[in-house]
Amino acid sequence: MAIKFDPLYSDAFSCKGTIEWEKQEYQDALSDFNSAIDINPKNIVAYTNRGLLKLELGQKDSGCLDLSKAGELGYEKAYELIREYCN
Repeated sequence: MAIKFDPLYSDAFSCKGTIEWEKQEYQDALSDFNSAIDINPKNIVAYTNRGLLKLELGQKDSGCLDLSKAGELGYEKAYELIREYCN
């Protein structure tokens, strides 16, 4: 049985990831952002937050790729973040 696409589940994981990040539970936050993206590969918030978290954790290349993906999906501010953190 395939996982049914439901953007609400994706948004819930994205929100949970943000809370985990604020609590400095970084691995849990990454896991939640990953789940959000698995459920909805077009979740701009999850890509943006995962990218910023990865940058905070020193994973520059991977974080910048996530920000780039958010930009490709239509989040214009992602390109500002890339200019600020990835160049």
